[in-house]
Amino acid sequence: MLLNGADCFHLMLERNLIKYKTGNNIIRMVMTIADENSWSRIENVIHTSPFIHWIANIKLVTPWMLNPYWKYQNQEKSIIINNFEELSDEIPSEIIYQNFDLKKDQLLRFDTFRTSKGVLKLVMSFHHILFDGRGSRLIVRHLTQNLDFNQENLHLFFPKKIKKINFIRHTINMFQVKKYVESTMKKPIGHIANLEKEDELKKFNLVTHNFTEDETKHIDKTAKDSGARFGSNLYQIACTAISISRNLNFTEDIWIPIPYDGRRRGSIGPVVSNNISFLFYRLKINELTSVSETIQSMQSQMNEQLKLEMPRKYNELLQFMKFIPKGFYFWMTTRAGKGEISSFLYSSSGESFWDTSKFSPELTDTLLIPPFTYPPGISITFLRNDGKLKMNIAASNNKLNNKQLSLFENSLIELLLTSETIEPN
Repeated sequence: MLLNGADCFHLMLERNLIKYKTGNNIIRMVMTIADENSWSRIENVIHTSPFIHWIANIKLVTPWMLNPYWKYQNQEKSIIINNFEELSDEIPSEIIYQNFDLKKDQLLRFDTFRTSKGVLKLVMSFHHILFDGRGSRLIVRHLTQNLDFNQENLHLFFPKKIKKINFIRHTINMFQVKKYVESTMKKPIGHIANLEKEDELKKFNLVTHNFTEDETKHIDKTAKDSGARFGSNLYQIACTAISISRNLNFTEDIWIPIPYDGRRRGSIGPVVSNNISFLFYRLKINELTSVSETIQSMQSQMNEQLKLEMPRKYNELLQFMKFIPKGFYFWMTTRAGKGEISSFLYSSSGESFWDTSKFSPELTDTLLIPPFTYPPGISITFLRNDGKLKMNIAASNNKLNNKQLSLFENSLIELLLTSETIEPN
């Protein structure tokens, strides 16, 4: 199975691990299992699913100047479920910091542990090169027997063949996208500086905040009142950008790429492969900038990019770039920002109103942990479960120390829950 352009983008990002010796490109989904019978059914799917078997028996092939691909060879391998015996109310660090070797390891992993109250947690970890956000949701549906794998629905799991585009169109797209993106990220752009006393390990710290149902409804209403017409996503981005700018004393503009799901609205598959493009935002923020002004700026930039068909053109550019040697690809991608790919990273698991409680009654809660991408060294992710918003912040400890991380978290929570009429501290 050939990798698409977005898959190869994640393949290229592996060079960050070599250069900075920190971070990962792994997504983790932490699922709370309803009861022992639910776990028995999920465990059976893991052991018997032809799709899980396929993942266990593929390897990545990266020929020079040719399209990388997944090669399946049935070696009767399976995905082993790793069980942690010690009770823990936090995700064991052995799971959080486990990395994958693209050439040697299986790129899907399952770990279980129990809390002090005996609640069973299943952690599904996978390399981003395999799936994107919606793909991971479909995997969870498969695990909970809401999406079966068979010959009739094979097309839901694997991507369709990509239509070829002639070289002239590729070249035109490349220059159009290059010109637009570089115009949005021209210097100066704000980045989080390294701390003076860097931790040699450069580990990531993860904090999670769970909003109540009433707080979530308040955020949705405030988002709408602030001008976010299509859900709370732009409101969340605006609050995040303002909190980062004010807490970290940014004097430059913020530049962020926001994932844009490239699947057709209402479609299910594919599961394997990444089907995302990006929208790019440059935000001017100072002490007087309001959330509604930031949302208005983002909506204007979004409308311009959609009018220019930038998501489609960027995706076609990625399809072209997959034939370029990864070292040169990495240089082209990072040279404009001198290695810094964005001011921070943001994701909302697809759509802002999408709720993981709709997965299955087999699960009582779901949490998504974003990749520990370095640089920029800070990622903010939002997700909903049972009508309640969850927020994850993953930050490298050589970008934010514990005190800075706590101040940023509290500031962002306060801004999300406070109406614009109240001046920030």
